[in-house]
Parts: sequence; structure tokens; C-alpha cells
Amino acid sequence: LIVVSTPPIRFRYYFGWKLAECSFISCGASYRAEKLKDNLVVPHWDFYNNAEVLGVEFAPNIRGMIAAWNCKTQSWLRE
Repeated sequence: LIVVSTPPIRFRYYFGWKLAECSFISCGASYRAEKLKDNLVVPHWDFYNNAEVLGVEFAPNIRGMIAAWNCKTQSWLRE
């Protein structure tokens, strides 16, 4: 019963996090550039990625699920 009832609750959080991520991307706050050799700049738009949906839903173990859930808060607590 718990396995069936928890995904709709998680999807509400995913929607809010992805909506906030879209707003950060649209205003340019989520931009980070990675410089490679030969002065090539590779743009990335994932600086404020807060949840990895597929990493949570298809995690092989509980540690992988927790690592993919609320990523920015975990990195803030770690550092």
C-alpha cells in the first residue's frame, strides 16, 4: 500500500522543484560554464538542479534514492 501511495506525493515535490528550476534557468541564475582545453566553453544549465527524478524513482538502493532527492540541501549540509 505504501509503495502505491507515495509516488503521487513525491510528484508534487518534483513539480515544484522543476518549476523553480525553470525559473532559475529563465533568468540566467542556473548558468555555469565549464572550460575545457583549447579555451572551449561548454555551457551547463544545471547549477540549481534540486532533484533527479529518475535517480529517485529507479534507485538500486536507499542510499542512491536519498542522494538523488533534494540534492542542493544535501550538498549544503555536506559542505
